[in-house]
Amino acid sequence: MALKTKTDVFGLVGGGWEVSDTSENRSVGYTAEAQGPDGFLVAIDVGGDIQAPQVDYIATSDASLTGVVLGSVNNDIALGSVSITTAAGQAPTMTATGQQIEADGTAGCTCTLGSISIDHLFHA
Repeated sequence: MALKTKTDVFGLVGGGWEVSDTSENRSVGYTAEAQGPDGFLVAIDVGGDIQAPQVDYIATSDASLTGVVLGSVNNDIALGSVSITTAAGQAPTMTATGQQIEADGTAGCTCTLGSISIDHLFHA
């Protein structure tokens, strides 16, 4: 996923939701350091980027969310959380976050969310 590319990492577009922003949230997977005989640092190796993506969605019409499974895996990213926010005079928004897992990893523990419907013109 390229920086600032609006990508639906979790497959939640549809049902009135569209991607408004995407963040990769990359961090270093490991740091290895080596010291010389005098105790000074002589080498550092950093690598193994880990992603913890966040995707922000906005309701563009009456919105629904059905069959979302927390813990489900898509392209080695496990869906960890989904939150929906409403505010007076603003379209509802949804944020989904996840965590990169091992290549070809599978879901070990999942939770299927109930169905949610939101009126696009909801007033909190």
